[in-house]
Formats: sequence, structure tokens, C-alpha cells
Amino acid sequence: MDAYEQALPLFDATHDLHNRHNTLVNIARVCIATGELARSSDSLASAIRLVGEMGTMYRGHFALEVTARLAAARRDWPLAVRFQGAADVAVDKMGGMRTWFDDPVLKALQAQPAAMLDASAYDAAYAEGRAMSLEQALGNALAWLDA
Repeated sequence: MDAYEQALPLFDATHDLHNRHNTLVNIARVCIATGELARSSDSLASAIRLVGEMGTMYRGHFALEVTARLAAARRDWPLAVRFQGAADVAVDKMGGMRTWFDDPVLKALQAQPAAMLDASAYDAAYAEGRAMSLEQALGNALAWLDA
């Protein structure tokens, strides 16, 4: 965590928004894994705001996917599934593949909503997420994080 914290001022000094975004998302991931959920919210909100500043939605799915894990950590199962659906459709539209890894805590949080919701509720929430544009989903995520 210290390395991420030390990197942020370097990215600010060089106006490197892309690496700042990645670092904020990674801080959020670590915070979820260590139970620092409020700190994770702050980091994700900052990362989502950067997506707009960068002028590209390219990295938005990363923050959205981690926001889905945070929603699961807070036991908001339908919201976690909606955010995951929105992140998945964004990756699909880009023709991308997920190349970054999740640690075991985040992997378990990805699976937990399916275990906690019945199949019809899960499918409905996932379809709702997939129906959102990335911009809509990020806006919803930011509103939830800032609440």
C-alpha cells in the first residue's frame, strides 16, 4: 500500500492521469481486501472522476469492476451484480480481455452475489447492468460512492 501512496504524487507531478487512475483502483482493491471500505469508496470515487478528465472511457470498467466488489463487501448484492454486468458489457464492447488478477478476497466477493440471490434476481440485476452505458454505470457508481 505504501508504494501506491508514494506513487500518487509522482503521477500528479507528471500529469499522468492514466497511472493515477490505475493506482487509485489498486488502492481501492487493497482497501477492500483489508476491510477499509470507506477508504476504498474514496479512492474509487477519485478514480471514476479521473475517467471523465482523461477524455476516454477506456479505463472506466476497471473502477466499475472494483466498485462491484465493494458493493458485495457491503452486502448490496443486486448493486454488485448490476455494476459487474455494466463492467462486463464494457469489456465486451471493447473486445478486451481481463488480464489483471484478483486476489482471493476479491474473487470470493465476485462469486458471493450469485450465492446470495436467487437466479431470477441475479439474472435481472445482471441484465440491468448490461443495459447501461459505461457512462451511466459510472455515474451511478459515483452517486453511490458519494452517498
